[in-house]
Parts: sequence; structure tokens; C-alpha cells
Amino acid sequence: MSVRNSTGATLIALALLLGAAPAAMALPLSATAVVTVADEDENVVPADNEEIEGESPAALRDAALNEADGFAVASVQSEFIKSAVPGAKANQKATKVPASVAIGQAALESNWGRSKLAKNDRNYFGFKCSKGKPGPIATGCHKYTTKECTPKCHTTTAYFRVYKSFADSLRDYGRLLSTSKVYQPAFKYTGDPDRFIKEVGKHYATDPQYAAKVISVMKKHNLYQYNK
Repeated sequence: MSVRNSTGATLIALALLLGAAPAAMALPLSATAVVTVADEDENVVPADNEEIEGESPAALRDAALNEADGFAVASVQSEFIKSAVPGAKANQKATKVPASVAIGQAALESNWGRSKLAKNDRNYFGFKCSKGKPGPIATGCHKYTTKECTPKCHTTTAYFRVYKSFADSLRDYGRLLSTSKVYQPAFKYTGDPDRFIKEVGKHYATDPQYAAKVISVMKKHNLYQYNK
């Protein structure tokens, strides 16, 4: 996404023809690109079939729903929820994103905090970043080896956001949802978490069952109680 000098020159020429004085047009002619928060957030969510050092978003979600380990898994989930609640509630107050949805998505995207990105970078949603442009909340970008299938598979590298804390990861998630146009329809349903995630899920993941998976986590762990 760039604004080129030729565009600015064209606008000035047009304005001169219409009688406008050059001093009245403060166009940044020296700039070859204008980077905004929207630019930094473009394609921030990795594709479902994109592997990050062997972990794909789809595989992490499936693992998060697999409770074969019994008590050990229950303990991990309980601790995860406990650590997520303060940040999720603060995020709800600031952005209106239901705390239950934030916790449910974080659990799925990070497999209850056990993904590489969550452990290494406190990145609980797998958010990407452009090199050197982590956005206003993340502290930096971490390069990982990834495998992408589009449709032919190939190995490449990608950068992912690094956060100081779980709470900051939640804040960036809330900022993304509340400022991105594609997610705005969801904010008509902030009082209905299930409908909210159904709207978000239309653009957040290609998995047609994505919203149902988040809802199952919210219901099983009674995450709705944290919306109050």
C-alpha cells in the first residue's frame, strides 16, 4: 500500500488548472509511502494451512479441543483462564469485545497457551507483523520458518509479533477487531457473545466450524460469566 510521487504531482497539476495556489496544498511530495496502523494490520492473521515451525492454526485449534489428557489438561485450562481474565475484562471495557470471546479465541489459537508463539513471544493469537513494524502495542517481530501451501507447499520465513504480556496480546487483538472494517458487523452484538463470534468468524478463519469451536469452549468453561 503506497502513495507515489506521481500521484501527488498529478493532484498538484490538476489543482493549478483549477486555480489553486501551490502554498495551499501541503502534500508530502518527498514521501514514497504512507504507513498506517491499517497497513501494519493487513493480513495479520495467518492462514489456516500455514505452518509455523510445524504448528498450524488449524492443528492448534484441534489440539485445544482434544481433552484426552484428562486432569492434566483441565489443570492447564484452569490456569490459562485465570491468567486471561484480567486482560480480557480490561479489553472488553476498552473495546467492547466480549471477554468470553477473547478468552475462547485465545485458548483455541494458542492451544491453551502451549503454542510456540505463546510460549516464546506471549503472542496468543498468532498475529503476524511486517519486519520492523509490529504496530502500536507489540514490542517487536520474531522471525520463524513457516510452510505455506498455496496450493503447492513451500518453506519460507515470516515475522510474528512479540508482546510483553498476555494482557498486551489481548489488547492488540481487541484493537484489531475494533478498528478493522471487516469485523464491524460483530459490534452490533456485543451483548450476544455467540452471535459476535459468528460474525468475527466469517473473516477470521476459513474453517466453517470456527465459530462453533469457540462457542464450545465458551460453553464448556462457562466463559460467559466474565462478561459481567
